[in-house]
Amino acid sequence: MKETFKRLHWHLREEIFNTESLYKYVENFAINNNFKESIVALPFMKEKHQGQYRNKTWFARENNVEYINHPLSMAKHSIALGIYDDNILASILLHDVCEDCDVHCSDLPCNDIVKEVVKLLSYNKDSKLDKETLKEIYYTEISKNPIATIVKILDRCNNISNMAASFHDTRLINYINDTQMYVFPLLEHIYSGHMLSESQIFLLQYQMFSIIESIKNMILR
Repeated sequence: MKETFKRLHWHLREEIFNTESLYKYVENFAINNNFKESIVALPFMKEKHQGQYRNKTWFARENNVEYINHPLSMAKHSIALGIYDDNILASILLHDVCEDCDVHCSDLPCNDIVKEVVKLLSYNKDSKLDKETLKEIYYTEISKNPIATIVKILDRCNNISNMAASFHDTRLINYINDTQMYVFPLLEHIYSGHMLSESQIFLLQYQMFSIIESIKNMILR
């Protein structure tokens, strides 16, 4: 007898990991490894993103997640992959501060390496160029910087992991298209440039490809 599959007691989770626990984990990791840039970047990031939330557009407001959950999740993902680099971790923590918090890159409390990475990752929303030209320039410049390339991949991994629950259909489709056109080449760039180990690259590829292909199959049904 064929059983009917019933979707009972399903619920969507905006926040997969607790923000406070993530903060403490990253803080302890930075302190234990004497990551001076990250130790300074962490509270600065928290202060500048104060009052900002993710998924504000269509989820119930009482379920909003603090914005810092995003860079903190990226940071833990990086650590879990075995990417133990102070400049990379600090860049992850600060990657949205200039773009979203009206902070100039020169005012970031970190070294010039991190400042340059954050500058490259900050999208120029005021540019007069058309969107596609701006994207091409944006991703081309990122690809020239190994740290910016790695951080951008981790950023996209995190956004892809949450997009099904927070993007409307049109944005979802556009995001998949942009990922295939601009971000997948960065994965190849990481591989050809030997920026990470083959195992680390595989895990990043596996996450991105599996989620995107699953969503594409659902959309195309």
